Amino acid sequence: MKIFTTRNPAVLTSIALALLVGVGLIGFAGCSTGRKVISHVTSPEGGKMYAVGVEKTPFYRHGPQQGNGPDEELPRDTVVKLIRHSFGYSKVVIAASGQQGFVASEDLTVASAALIAAATATPRPQIVAAPSRPKADNFDLQSADSSSVPPPEGLPAPDLPPPAIEPSPSE
Repeated sequence: MKIFTTRNPAVLTSIALALLVGVGLIGFAGCSTGRKVISHVTSPEGGKMYAVGVEKTPFYRHGPQQGNGPDEELPRDTVVKLIRHSFGYSKVVIAASGQQGFVASEDLTVASAALIAAATATPRPQIVAAPSRPKADNFDLQSADSSSVPPPEGLPAPDLPPPAIEPSPSE
């Protein structure tokens, strides 16, 4: 069986060049169509905000293989900040409590602007009106109420025994 027989150097050079280019294109095509893995680490301050996109998702403080099941379940629309994305479970910080842990990556969706605003809003401080006069001025010394008048100073303490009278040396 004859596959290819030629002794012409120009034909051999063009065939070799075509094979080399073909192999090179296949090699580069394999690199460019490779699966893109998202595995970047971000700081908690600059992490992206996500929300739980399912009804409930398990939350693990130490990881999904901690042995005693999830520590709690996060309800839908719980806002979390992404620390590290991974294939199965991502490390997150719960925006409301600051607690770090792991949730299933497939249960997270990008948080809407309304959810982020609600989760990061700081409560307004309540303004309490100051009293018109200091607390010390609220005690009326001229009151006729006996419960607000201090006892007279001359009385001894009721739980003390009477003072002992010592005999004088002249007796």
